[in-house]
Amino acid sequence: MKRQSVYALGVDVSGVIPLAPKWDLQLQSEYKQGNNHQLYYALPDSVRSGEGVSRYIMDGIYVLPNLRYKINYHKLTSIELSMRYEYFDENKKHDGAIRQSYIPMISLAFLKDYGGRIQLGMQIDQYNKDIPGTKTHNSNLLIVQVQCRF
Repeated sequence: MKRQSVYALGVDVSGVIPLAPKWDLQLQSEYKQGNNHQLYYALPDSVRSGEGVSRYIMDGIYVLPNLRYKINYHKLTSIELSMRYEYFDENKKHDGAIRQSYIPMISLAFLKDYGGRIQLGMQIDQYNKDIPGTKTHNSNLLIVQVQCRF
């Protein structure tokens, strides 16, 4: 195995914008790009391009706005609405499968600092190439999630 140059780059941004005494908008975003080692080494030698792992670049971003209404009613502290958008290209320099995900959620938060949370939402995955019988196909997934801190 010859020595190869690889890289990874990531930028994260987050913040809270107060809108009114009981309302705020929480924003999170992340951009990542780097070599896709997993894809490169999963391919047979005969299929890999001659330039090595540097020609296998993954690229992705997500944006998550979260609108929060503070209630403070008994143990219920807030109701939140969010819509995560995610874009991921597993092989940017070749004709890779590009996935776009939309994840709308409604949450009920309990106790301080998210000591408990119930979420209901849906994950909607859309691919530029729909390949039936694989994990690379358009799909929808209903999500019910319960979180608690100990």
